[in-house]
Amino acid sequence: MHNLKYRTYDVIYPSCWNEINKQQLLFISQLYLSEMGQEQFNVIAMQNFTKIKWQDFFEIPQECFIEFDKTLEWMHKSSELTVNLLPIVACKDEIFYGPEDTILNFTFEQFFGHTEPAFTNYFKTNKIEWLDYLFSSIYSFNKNKEFVLKKIDKNISAVKELPIKYKQAALLYYIGCRDLITNKFPSLFKKKRSVGKASDMHYFQMVENLNNKNLANNEKVKKSNIWEALTRLDAMLKKSEMLKSRK
Repeated sequence: MHNLKYRTYDVIYPSCWNEINKQQLLFISQLYLSEMGQEQFNVIAMQNFTKIKWQDFFEIPQECFIEFDKTLEWMHKSSELTVNLLPIVACKDEIFYGPEDTILNFTFEQFFGHTEPAFTNYFKTNKIEWLDYLFSSIYSFNKNKEFVLKKIDKNISAVKELPIKYKQAALLYYIGCRDLITNKFPSLFKKKRSVGKASDMHYFQMVENLNNKNLANNEKVKKSNIWEALTRLDAMLKKSEMLKSRK
């Protein structure tokens, strides 16, 4: 956290994604939807973070704002938000239950079969329908934090009524978790990328690789934990590459 002392103010403000709180995330999410420049973005974000009254804020020396910009550079880099600040979201009569931090309770099917296609298509088309589907897929858990496939379609109509700042906040969280995964498994993800195809392996090819050549295991694979599945795939790929190098 950064510390700012000015006149009677003595406040702290975030120095990275995982130090922001729920209210700050929702506010920042709205700024990302605007087309304002970075300088204006930083001024508005800084005032929100510090809660310094505007009349006092604009009396801060110009040279201080240059230093402020440096402390806010993290907001303009790839999102590293991996802590789910919105585990439960309510909209009208619907309650959406989200994943754990770093999507620890995501399933293989949820990630590769739903959130990834929605994420990729959203950045390709910029259509709100895909952002709605992404949010519905991320927030498709029951009270026991278990993934429920049927909740994705059930969520869609209600999600349309949800303020877009919540959808953008979920997107920033997902990007942070996604980049964490690509860094953790570089052999599965050829290069780090915040936008684009999730993996060089096709979804059904990955299922086939994990089912031990037994189609009856397909459903078990789909319901397996995403982190466990990727760990297995990573080990299998490394073993395959090692055997190839010995030939």
